[in-house]
Amino acid sequence: MAISAIDAERTLSQSRRLLLIFATDAQNSNMVFRDSDEKVIEDFGELPVRIRKNYVDLELSRTAGKWSLSPVGLDGTVYPPVDRGSGRVAFRLSNDTPYGPTTYFLVEM
Repeated sequence: MAISAIDAERTLSQSRRLLLIFATDAQNSNMVFRDSDEKVIEDFGELPVRIRKNYVDLELSRTAGKWSLSPVGLDGTVYPPVDRGSGRVAFRLSNDTPYGPTTYFLVEM
């Protein structure tokens, strides 16, 4: 899990736009390992990349008049919000979105 401010010259606590990265285990389709610990790759497989479905509950240590959480596709497309609110910024973040799996999310406040 990583959070970055994406407003020019604003700190994380001042930013009104945050990029969240939620990375879980990822492997190419049909990837083969030589060992049970999956440290030695026998065959890199092919696309598409498979990511492990998961979620995390997040709460930012600030409040906002209004906020929204939008998935960002692996091609950079920002999709419609999957969560929104006002006041306390808290939500469950899942990499399994209605628009397909992703590791990127945009929080706007």
